Amino acid sequence: MAANPTQVWAACADLNNGGHSTRVKAWGTAWLQTVDCAKTGQLCTGGACVAAVCKPGTVACDGALAKSCNAAGTAWQESVCAAGSACDQGVCKQQVCAPNQTTCNADHTVVVCSGNGLNQSVAQDCKSQGKVCFDGACKTQTATCTPGSKQCQGGLLATCNPDGQTWAQAVCNDNSPCTTDSCAPGASACSFAAKYCNDGVGCTYDSCNPQTGACTATSDLALCNDGNLCTGDSCNATSGCAHSPVVCSDNNNCTADSCSPTAGCVHTTIAG
Repeated sequence: MAANPTQVWAACADLNNGGHSTRVKAWGTAWLQTVDCAKTGQLCTGGACVAAVCKPGTVACDGALAKSCNAAGTAWQESVCAAGSACDQGVCKQQVCAPNQTTCNADHTVVVCSGNGLNQSVAQDCKSQGKVCFDGACKTQTATCTPGSKQCQGGLLATCNPDGQTWAQAVCNDNSPCTTDSCAPGASACSFAAKYCNDGVGCTYDSCNPQTGACTATSDLALCNDGNLCTGDSCNATSGCAHSPVVCSDNNNCTADSCSPTAGCVHTTIAG
């Protein structure tokens, strides 16, 4: 049966060492036509010459979109950068600062954040202008203090603001009920003195409860040991140590009962 020249199919083939061409073949016959897509700046896809959208493997940014060109060069593959990140050279990267924001460094230089928030650069050196950096800008210093310095003011700890003109005050507080917090005139730091607990009883250990701030006393009989075996040692939470005489009677009329401070009770046989 003769081939029907209207029944054709097309395929892509590399016919010129890297170029992409289209071949058209009628059923049962040899290749009838070869078209070089590259000559018209196109790509061969699915047996047809189509306009190239991008160069395969190319990456790019489009706002918050990270784009990469597919292997055929016919379409971009896109992904949206998450909040807090930005596209840079086709890759989503974590931002390090707020885009276009200006801030101050400790050395009084003005730092500006890039438009994509991925890097910072020094914009001005305020010190070289005889100024200080405050709120992201160089400002004239009519200063009353050195930025960052501290001093006690009316019982509060004051820190000199970056403008060198005002103070920020804070209450001294270490959040412990077992300390007395204060800021003494002339000092430059808070002090936290430990609460003194003493019930005046010699046989107790006194301490402060870190939850309530109340003083507590714990008795310890060992503190009442007078080293005398002829006394009974005890601790009274109110009056302190007590030393009661030891009774050495053995209820034996044939012995003389006595007590030695180092040996304790002694029972000596009565002669006769």
